[in-house]
Amino acid sequence: MQDNEKIVITGLTDKEYEFIENIRNENAERLSKMSKEELLEYIKTLCPEQELNFEKQIKGTTYKVNTYFSDTSEYTILQSLLRIFEK
Repeated sequence: MQDNEKIVITGLTDKEYEFIENIRNENAERLSKMSKEELLEYIKTLCPEQELNFEKQIKGTTYKVNTYFSDTSEYTILQSLLRIFEK
């Protein structure tokens, strides 16, 4: 999504849409000023009760999920998450 694109959600009043858009813009500005390390710490605070590494059993099969972050990545975690959300 480009900076000049808007997401339109039906059922919102103009005032509700403006409120949500203001929050989105404030968060985008705040996050854009963070370093990679600060972004990682921020993402971890969004769901502190959940570990990034976990096991889950589905229909008798146990799946183990491990998460690793690269210090040499060309993308920030925020950019990676946005790419996932845009799909």
